[in-house]
Amino acid sequence: MPEARLSRRLYAAFLLVEGGVCVADIGTDHGYLPIELVKCGKAPSAIASDINPQPLEKARANIEREGLSLKIELRLTDGAVGLEDRAEELVIAGMGGELIAEIVRKAEFTRKKGFHMVLQPMTKTPELRRWLWDNGYRITCEKYLEDSGHFYTVLSVHYTGESTEYTTLDAEIGKECHRVGLDNDGAYALSCEIKLRLYDLNNKIQGKSRAGISCDAETELYRGLSAILSSLERN
Repeated sequence: MPEARLSRRLYAAFLLVEGGVCVADIGTDHGYLPIELVKCGKAPSAIASDINPQPLEKARANIEREGLSLKIELRLTDGAVGLEDRAEELVIAGMGGELIAEIVRKAEFTRKKGFHMVLQPMTKTPELRRWLWDNGYRITCEKYLEDSGHFYTVLSVHYTGESTEYTTLDAEIGKECHRVGLDNDGAYALSCEIKLRLYDLNNKIQGKSRAGISCDAETELYRGLSAILSSLERN
């Protein structure tokens, strides 16, 4: 089973892939995700893409070892540049949120009604959410998880062409509908993520207060996050 071969972070991305089409894994590293997508029959073919040749050579060796060279194509390219000829679904995992947004911005072929992407930012998740909502992409699902002591969010995204209204709290931890029915692992990961954000906010509030600078926005966000944390800990 793929969960035995993928990290928890990559397995969460695997689960959100819709499949049935050629899936491009941007920044593929060792090629593990496209290998599992094809081996399990979730994708009939895949593209393993990276900007650097060294990871692609590692991916090539793993793909050849699995006998999947005819089904997984290697591409040396910057982000998703040049993949519009084959890629019908994208996975972009293990990068900063701002870099992911820039890759998607350059990939005009993703701006087609219903086009699906799985995005897993390592940093700047609120900034990525804002960019997606402002530019016609709808976040249809979010998975919160812990992997080796780190906390991650994996986003399932569809292009609609319509901007989405959101609050500062939505951008910070996702819309309320994505927090309904969280399993224990998801609730734990989100709770830990909120606690880290509250710690940072508290320091910022104290610093602004000492400097005589208004911290109303930070205080409002702190209260909103605290309320959600209390709700998660009660459930």
